[in-house]
Amino acid sequence: MNTNGSEPMPKLGSEVVFKYPLMSASTVAPLSYTEIDCQSGAKFIEINVQEQKFMAWAVVDPSAPLVTRKIWIVGTGTPIPVDAVEYIDTIHTVHQRNPRIAVPGGSQQTEVEYVWHIFAGKEVSQ
Repeated sequence: MNTNGSEPMPKLGSEVVFKYPLMSASTVAPLSYTEIDCQSGAKFIEINVQEQKFMAWAVVDPSAPLVTRKIWIVGTGTPIPVDAVEYIDTIHTVHQRNPRIAVPGGSQQTEVEYVWHIFAGKEVSQ
């Protein structure tokens, strides 16, 4: 039954959403990647920052075999690696600006916004 008790529950499939930690948001560079072990056929649905780490969420079949995939984090204007075959998401992060680095025009801005584009590499069997 659903939460109000008036209808039966729908038939459930075999897929679930899993979360994969990627890398620290404070140490990411304009071209970074991390390798993750995930189920074959994972459909990535979002990348976001949680507890200062980039995280990926994907719809997976838990019974599928594990594969290894690179998850690329690419800054705007940075060439995309040829093995980054699947676009996942674009996210914005805000970081404290290093006061020792000069800003054109002498801006006293204390925070810098970055835009990251996230791609997945090909599946590699384990």
